[in-house]
Amino acid sequence: MTEKPKVLKSKTKKVYKSNKLNKANFANFNLNDYRVYLNAIALIGGVTAQGKYVQPNEVPREYRLSAIEFSNQFNIDIKNSYRILKQATDKLMNTNVKIEKPELFQTWKINVCERAVYNEKEGTIDIMFTGSIMEYLKQRTKNFTLYNLKEVADLTSIYAVRLYELMQQFNTTTGMLIHTIEQWREMLGIQPTQYKLYGHLKDKVFNQALEEINEKTGYQITMTEIKEGRKVVRIRFDFTPDKILSGVDLRSGEMVTRHRKPRKPKINKEIKTTSEAHPDQQELEI
Repeated sequence: MTEKPKVLKSKTKKVYKSNKLNKANFANFNLNDYRVYLNAIALIGGVTAQGKYVQPNEVPREYRLSAIEFSNQFNIDIKNSYRILKQATDKLMNTNVKIEKPELFQTWKINVCERAVYNEKEGTIDIMFTGSIMEYLKQRTKNFTLYNLKEVADLTSIYAVRLYELMQQFNTTTGMLIHTIEQWREMLGIQPTQYKLYGHLKDKVFNQALEEINEKTGYQITMTEIKEGRKVVRIRFDFTPDKILSGVDLRSGEMVTRHRKPRKPKINKEIKTTSEAHPDQQELEI
């Protein structure tokens, strides 16, 4: 019998998933549900003592997340953490995600969990992911999204979290995302009954997400509206990492690191175009 390799876990929890799953619609989740989901998938995987990713056939499907761990990760009161984990048990069991398979001309519906158990005495939740979704959570060499969970811990809008995740699909730190309004609604998990007017969508979703990402993460992100006639048909987000400055604090004598935001360009510029001049692009990287 072959001995299983020892798995080493990173001290900083990392969210790892395929780009297809990263774009999937999680409309059934609120912010805390999604935080539980992210914290759970951050437990998956690891590297061997030789520094290699654990092979897909060796990755288990069941994991345990504690309320204390969740509380520390997201700076949430421990009593609320118990409640959040317990409520998330039902949500995880009753949620499926839609994954587009354009190469097969198919749309798949995949259940998130096979089993979810809340342990009252321990204040923990045991999650067994389905075999189908595990195919999108195993560590591979391309077409994946990877970021540190702590990078979204302070974000209080699920739309800010989702937009930040979409930014992380790039291998470079500077890039551009451009989608139609309908595509943004789908990827951000906005229900058809929510924010029907574009003005409400812009104010309650896009602008709030931008404000949080710019204030609480290491990126500066700006939004551009693309119009056909008077109608906004696409939204483009350009993002740039903060400049990181290091030096000696003259008061303490210690080395310190500070983030400096890039010069803020004009936000919400209008670009008028026609559908013939600009095809319906899914996304661009620069």
